[in-house]
Formats: sequence, structure tokens, C-alpha cells
Amino acid sequence: MLVGCGGQSADKPDGQAVGEDIEKTSWELIQEKGVMTVGLDDTFRPMGFRDEQGELVGFDIDMGKELGKRLGITLEWIPTDWSGVTGALNAKKFDVVING
Repeated sequence: MLVGCGGQSADKPDGQAVGEDIEKTSWELIQEKGVMTVGLDDTFRPMGFRDEQGELVGFDIDMGKELGKRLGITLEWIPTDWSGVTGALNAKKFDVVING
């Protein structure tokens, strides 16, 4: 699963044009850092798990690496228990969830 959100109106609620005081979007912040933090359950074979050397491997990891390559950013993997992944995403512990 890959989840994201965004979108901003061109006008403020009072009808005035938007100026420079708008907060940056999540994507703009990720681009500035060059890193996107990714939550995943690292015990879910074959999607994402630890190999014999303790490295994260699996389909989700491969897909994430390709995504990072195409977007020109690095991914930082944050293992999270699946039961808490939604709460952790809402608490901004990571930028996105990639978990098959």
C-alpha cells in the first residue's frame, strides 16, 4: 500500500489570493530533505522482511528503492508493528507507508 494526500486551494477562505505565507506541502519538504521516511511491517514475507544478515529485503523494499530512484530521493525505512501503522502515520512518525 502506498498512501499520500495533498492539494491546496488557490484562494484563502475569505477570498483573498494566497501569498507567500503558505506552508510547504509534504512533498516539498521531502524534496528539500532528499529523504522520504517509510513505515512498514518488517516481518511480512515476501513483501518486507529481514534476511540472514538483518538487511531489509522483499518486494516492497525493491519497489520502494525504485520509487526513490525515480523521484530522486532516498528512502529511510522505519519498521513498525502493523497494528500501529495507521496511528504512527497520523502522528507523522513517517511520511508514507509501503506495505503489501
